[in-house]
Amino acid sequence: MDKIQSKTTTIWMPFLVEKFKSSIIKCSNTSTPGPDKLSWRHLKVIVNDSTYLNNFINIANVCIVIRQKCGQTLGLGLVDRDRTVVYY
Repeated sequence: MDKIQSKTTTIWMPFLVEKFKSSIIKCSNTSTPGPDKLSWRHLKVIVNDSTYLNNFINIANVCIVIRQKCGQTLGLGLVDRDRTVVYY
C-alpha cells in the first residue's frame, strides 16, 4: 500500500480585539446578512460593548483552537461589501 502523505497544518492567528473592531467599523450597515443571519449592524453593536466583544472574540478563538486540534479546515472570516476578506 502507498503511504498517505500528511498535509501541512496551518497555524491560525487568534482574533485580536483591536483588529476585529477596526475591521467591523469599516463595513457598511446596509449589507444583507449572510447564512449566519448576522449583519454588519449587529456586529457593530457587539463591538461597542466590551463584554459582548470579549465574549465574541473568546468564542471565535476557541473555535480556532478546536478546529486546529481536530485537523479541520477553518471557516471563520469577515468579507466586506466588495467581497474583500478583511479578517480571516
